[in-house]
Amino acid sequence: MNPARCHIRSIVEQAEPTYHDKEHQILGCQHYQVKAKVLAQCCKVWVACRFCHNDIQDHNMDRFAVEQMKCMLCLEEQPLGQQCQKCKATMARYFCKKCRLLDDGPNKQVFHCDQCGICRSGSSEEFFHCKGCDACVATEYRDSHGCREQILHANCPICGEDLNDSTQTIVQIACEHLIHESCLQQSLKYSYKCPLCSASLCNMDALFGAIERYLQMSSMPHKYRNRTSRIFCNDCRQKSAAKFHFMYHKCGQCSSFNTVVVGVSSPNQHSGHPLDSAELKLKNYRRRDELLTTAVWVNDLKSRYLEYLRDNARELPTDLEHFPGSIHEHIDFSSSAYAQNREALVAYRAREILAERMQGAAFIPSSSELKKLEASVEEEERLLQQVQQRLSEKVGQASASIEEQSQKYQQAQQAAQTNEELARSVTELEAELEALLEQVEEKEQRERDAAEQQTRELQAAHNEVIRETAQRDSAQREQQRLAEREQRLRGDEQQRRMSTADSHDQQRLVEQWLRAVAPAVGARVEGNTLIVTLGDGIGAMSNRRILARFNELGRIEHVRTDDGRTLPPQLNHDVLMRLLNEQP
Repeated sequence: MNPARCHIRSIVEQAEPTYHDKEHQILGCQHYQVKAKVLAQCCKVWVACRFCHNDIQDHNMDRFAVEQMKCMLCLEEQPLGQQCQKCKATMARYFCKKCRLLDDGPNKQVFHCDQCGICRSGSSEEFFHCKGCDACVATEYRDSHGCREQILHANCPICGEDLNDSTQTIVQIACEHLIHESCLQQSLKYSYKCPLCSASLCNMDALFGAIERYLQMSSMPHKYRNRTSRIFCNDCRQKSAAKFHFMYHKCGQCSSFNTVVVGVSSPNQHSGHPLDSAELKLKNYRRRDELLTTAVWVNDLKSRYLEYLRDNARELPTDLEHFPGSIHEHIDFSSSAYAQNREALVAYRAREILAERMQGAAFIPSSSELKKLEASVEEEERLLQQVQQRLSEKVGQASASIEEQSQKYQQAQQAAQTNEELARSVTELEAELEALLEQVEEKEQRERDAAEQQTRELQAAHNEVIRETAQRDSAQREQQRLAEREQRLRGDEQQRRMSTADSHDQQRLVEQWLRAVAPAVGARVEGNTLIVTLGDGIGAMSNRRILARFNELGRIEHVRTDDGRTLPPQLNHDVLMRLLNEQP
């Protein structure tokens, strides 16, 4: 890639905000939650924290040299501080001027230790500075922690990170070494030993008990039973001796199985096994050219001895004073079956060697026995020659088979070449077919586009017809509504005229009645007040009906008696009807 483009891309990436939790839009990085980036003085790169710088650069960042920061909300470059000078936003809940540290974690407590010279995670009330360790230690371990000089000035044995500057939780294991808690959890999945001193990381009584039960139920081969191993214990740091075993050695001091072998007894030393002693004695009287065949015979003798004793042989007595005669009494050497039965020979030799070991006497094979052994070796050589001959025949057959396979391979290669040519032809045909299919698809696409265009035009025309029809229907409804309104207005006008005529006629009738009839029935009109006489029976007239009747003229507002009293609510209906129906 062009270096200029890489530089521009790097500048753009530095200007973009980074997130501690992108899903919830929380600014920061994977190490800290913070709303600002800081400028590394060593390479002039904007990073969210020193760990992000160290992950992408080949050198470490000096955090104490940081002077500038950039707000990720408004991208304003400014001196390092807890609040943005432009947008007034708080960059972090915690700010340390000495360590140049910003941390906005909501549930995170941080304090600065002047003796350590850096900020620590946690509360200052929960930790104290141990001068012996030169580190901050939890107050609950004030009297029980293993005090070691500059204990934190080391690297984690698993990940190699500097423990003094680490932001992860650090624990002290039983051997007093320090390690990240997360690294310890991962290490316990594969090993129970400290990666530095190999001491046990936890209580191993359950595992060591299981190993002890396994050793009690199993046994070692005879050759290794009396051998011993010199071991070193990783738990108590002491050396001791233990019985030889292929896997497990128990410490004689603390009974731990977390041990390593530093030496084993020499195989040439006397192991106590009778067959090993027999092998050494045979080497003393055999000639040099017979040693190879003797060694083969002895190895075969060992395996067959164990097998034979397990199945057929009788156990020899351990009491030498009451040993039943010579071992020759137990096997008939003159029988023809003995010469033909190799197992009988092996059993005899094994018993003879074992008897010699038990009695402590020197043993030298007889000449007849040596002849029989030589005959046996010759027979084995003859059988070996037969095996070699058979192997030669097999090799010849294999060569012929290989030749045949080679011819088949050549034929297969020719067939493969033919298949390649056919494949190329098929590939060309497929390419032509794909070109034709593309042409057909293009044609179908054009036809579909034309059909879709025609469909859109028809739809537009259909929509236009629907719109015109709707306009005509709307105009007809509007005309019908106007006609109905005009007809209604005409009816109202006609009714109003008729009502006006009736009102005028009624007004004239009432005025005539007032002038002619009212005095005759004991009533008179003074202004807008109707005055009636109670003695004439007019007191039974309805006040409201009289008012309703005379208010149509707009003249009568009150009805009262001649002596000034208001009429009662109910009057004589007959008198009222007589007044209203009286003709002038």
